[in-house]
Amino acid sequence: MFLFWQTDPTWNDTARDYPRQATLHGLFEEQAAAAPQQIAAVCGENSLTYGELNRRANQLAAQLRQRGIVPGQFVGAFLPRGFDLLTAQLAVLKTGGALACFDPRYPREALERILQSAPLTALLTDSANQPAFPASALPCLLVDELPGPLDFSAENLPPLAAAADPALILFTSGSTGLPKAVLHTHRNLVARLTNNIHVSAFTPQSVFAQSSPISSIDAFDEIFIPLISGGQTAILPYETVIDPRLLLAALARHAVTHILLVPSLLRVILAAGGAAHNLPALQTWLVGGEALAGALAQQFFERFPAAVLLNYYGLTEGDGCFQRVTPGAQPASVPIGRPVANTRIYLVDENLAPVAAGELGEIALAGEGLFREYFGRPDLNASRWRPNPFESADSGHYARLFLTGDLGRYRGGVLEYAGRRDRMVKIRGFRVELGEVENAFLQHPAVGACVVADKPFGGQSRLVAYCTPRGAEAPSAEALLAYARENLPDFAVPAAVLWLPQLPLSPNGKVDLKNLPDPAQVSALRPLTPPRNPLEKRLLLMWEDLLQRQSLGVDDNFFDVGGDSLAAIDLVLRIEKEFGRFLPISALMQASTVTALAQLLTTDAPPQKWSSLVPIRPEGARPPLFCVHADGGVLFYYNFAKLLSPDIPIYGLQARGLADRREAPLKTVEVMAEQYLREVRAVQAHGPYHFCAFSVGGVVIFEMARLLREAGEPVALVALFDAYPPDYPRLLLGTSQAQYKLSVHRNTLRLHGFFGQVNYLWRRASKRLGKIFSALSSALLKFLHLPLPRLAHYNEIARLVDEAGSAFQPKAYAGEILLFRASIQPENIVPDETLGWGKHITGALRIVNVEGTHNSIMKSPHLDGLVARLLAELAALHGG
Repeated sequence: MFLFWQTDPTWNDTARDYPRQATLHGLFEEQAAAAPQQIAAVCGENSLTYGELNRRANQLAAQLRQRGIVPGQFVGAFLPRGFDLLTAQLAVLKTGGALACFDPRYPREALERILQSAPLTALLTDSANQPAFPASALPCLLVDELPGPLDFSAENLPPLAAAADPALILFTSGSTGLPKAVLHTHRNLVARLTNNIHVSAFTPQSVFAQSSPISSIDAFDEIFIPLISGGQTAILPYETVIDPRLLLAALARHAVTHILLVPSLLRVILAAGGAAHNLPALQTWLVGGEALAGALAQQFFERFPAAVLLNYYGLTEGDGCFQRVTPGAQPASVPIGRPVANTRIYLVDENLAPVAAGELGEIALAGEGLFREYFGRPDLNASRWRPNPFESADSGHYARLFLTGDLGRYRGGVLEYAGRRDRMVKIRGFRVELGEVENAFLQHPAVGACVVADKPFGGQSRLVAYCTPRGAEAPSAEALLAYARENLPDFAVPAAVLWLPQLPLSPNGKVDLKNLPDPAQVSALRPLTPPRNPLEKRLLLMWEDLLQRQSLGVDDNFFDVGGDSLAAIDLVLRIEKEFGRFLPISALMQASTVTALAQLLTTDAPPQKWSSLVPIRPEGARPPLFCVHADGGVLFYYNFAKLLSPDIPIYGLQARGLADRREAPLKTVEVMAEQYLREVRAVQAHGPYHFCAFSVGGVVIFEMARLLREAGEPVALVALFDAYPPDYPRLLLGTSQAQYKLSVHRNTLRLHGFFGQVNYLWRRASKRLGKIFSALSSALLKFLHLPLPRLAHYNEIARLVDEAGSAFQPKAYAGEILLFRASIQPENIVPDETLGWGKHITGALRIVNVEGTHNSIMKSPHLDGLVARLLAELAALHGG
């Protein structure tokens, strides 16, 4: 068999010179001596030069030496991001010691487990963070209470460490519940950092964002790539990184040129409006930690067409490979590329035999950028470090082979990532051992058994915990997740907890992971409540048949278990046929469980007059948010409302005639606006008012807001969710309507894998055929003066709404409009960032870019980003 690394002669020909005998702090000291006035770090409005940072580190190192720290010892740093942390890191290295960084945001229980694996001699912290560190016998040195720096020399200490000595210890998940301690030397870190400097073209004029958690290898890269090359690190506080608006502002303010991030953070930046025009300096993006979706890469290049995007495969244990992504069509998952300098990559089976090109194998690494060992774990070192069967025993760093546990495939000259071999997964760029998460749940007294799996959930890969109760009573999923958050880092907390009577077992008695139920197919909140009377039983059977679901309970929410607007139409049709009761579709907003629906059907109250106003969630102390329909109904706002703060009352406004077919539909936007305002004022007599609408509903709230301002009423919020005025879009010359429609669907298809694309095409085709049939049958029935079936009536309302929107002629609006613009817009149209609203608004028009297409922004996962931006705007509007 021909080995691909033999038939591809440059694959493992990666030798490149670097300072093999250098230490990290020694390289920093060279930069400090060469350019002491050069800015080394910025944080907020403050900056620190190389000379100042070196002086501070020397004085702290001298104090550490006086306190008994000697070469070879491990010293912890429990400090937030900032200048004190940089000073502590360099000071420990200057003493000849090895550094261990701990994130003050980690739960105390997680820190206690780490400390069982950490061979620490002392801890550097400050008086503000010391109380959060677990009690131990470690000597604690408070950097804000140490003697004044003038009492200690500012000169460099004599060399106290060599290139082969330990420099850094990091902690990653372990299956026993105890984290693994990953020990790095100066030499392998210098090899890693110089590789990254070369690959990313980092220069002394460059600025690297320090945005990763400080306990990660990524944070070490973000700090020391600049410090050993004469560049600058821009320290971004945690509060800045998690707020998209603050993050964009900080990246722009510090003129950041390089950023290292996981794909999920890249999505946030793009959704927040990040683009070449507002981040002109940010030209190099290193993405790693998770698989990079081709669709996300395409979205990136739409915003940053001239930037460099590097898909990086690296580990806490060391270097791997990278791929420079080029603009254009992308595969579903972007390859991870070719080996970095001084690294050799092989693909092997379970017997360390090589696999052929195109076959799956475990990714195995050899080279100078890899860690030395797992500290105190000879068993783990023996299983993960093997003699390299492809190199001679005297080949130095290449004589050992590290088995990563990751699967890959060599194809087309590059390596493709294919997931984990064992049960360690990557979530949001962090490696999580599923056994560690299971152990945390098993500590809860109500949990009898638990297995955690990585499942598609909510549109992306998430952890799901499957638990069985120890006794008769089981706590709610929310209570169990709250318990988990106290014992696990936030990235390791599952997205859902599912209670099962028992875990599925294979014939050999082990948990059958393949037969764990789909999280979307199980109620995650509580044990199932059986029907209590014949009516509830009939309704429950109706639900199970309609939704193609088993094991539903009478307290399950229709929309939480798979119901949508089309299923809602089908349900009320069946109720009408079987029980002879007419219910508007919006009634399911208030009666969304079998229990509530049964009570509604047995109510002897006189027939209700159904209005356009639908209370989606009327409770809350803040001003209400009124959400106007798109095609007529408001059920699609259900998931939207669930994501909003619980103290915001939510009301929907559905098209007239939809709830009660005896009412004539409204046929112009002007009449709709006047009618809806009458109903709004029944809930809120005076402003300030808050409105939002998707698609064609945007013209309705535009007119409602104009009428209110004309009447002297204040309007606080007019939020248009990718809504267009009637004269938008304008097609490019030579573009047909069919080509435009095709581009709309093509954009949506790019967001899905193969099966998602098939499902989307099937749903669109079914909907289109249904509309055609509905239009034909409606015309015939109206000619015969017969009532329309419910679905045909719904489609007729949608047609009338669409015609009203197209005929509307907007008058100038002098207030403020907030336009939430989908990041992926159709092709073949005249570009207009305002989506056509610019010429209709004489007041302020603010544009908020959100990730997704017109068809996806109101659905998970893109809906989450839209709501997050809306909540940020509401908080800014109301001062918090």
